[in-house]
Amino acid sequence: MTPPKTNVDLQNEIRLLAHQVKKQNSYVHKFLLGVVSGLGTAIGATIVASILILILSFFVRSIEDIPILKNIIESIQLDQLVSEDN
Repeated sequence: MTPPKTNVDLQNEIRLLAHQVKKQNSYVHKFLLGVVSGLGTAIGATIVASILILILSFFVRSIEDIPILKNIIESIQLDQLVSEDN
């Protein structure tokens, strides 16, 4: 069991808490938090988009083996886009 806190201990904790709240409410802290959040979102979205494009490119290449779908791909000229990447 922890001993009860004295008034001095409580005052020190209140000062520390007030300092932390003041720091978190500052404009600089909010700005830096927004910048980091924005960069993380942009990097994450880039990674997810590149993985989806990679998966879709493999899917389009495998569809070319099916005759009915091959005609559809040729009609919308997706085969030219896939072959240009290689």
